[in-house]
Amino acid sequence: IQYASIRNSNIRKFANVMPGLRTMRQDPVENVFSFICSSNNNIARITQMVHNLKRVYGREISHEGLGMCQPEL
Repeated sequence: IQYASIRNSNIRKFANVMPGLRTMRQDPVENVFSFICSSNNNIARITQMVHNLKRVYGREISHEGLGMCQPEL
């Protein structure tokens, strides 16, 4: 967050007020699906819904987990 706060004054404001604030390097597609799933849900339920989307529609990228499917136009 320190690097991002140097480049972005809005992040700097939040970092000063919320010292535990962390940023994520999340895949953009997974980020969009997480945002859509977040309406009126708690973190545990959002995590489960994203996991189920990956399990059903994702392709395996390792033995440990699944990747998020890529949208097609």
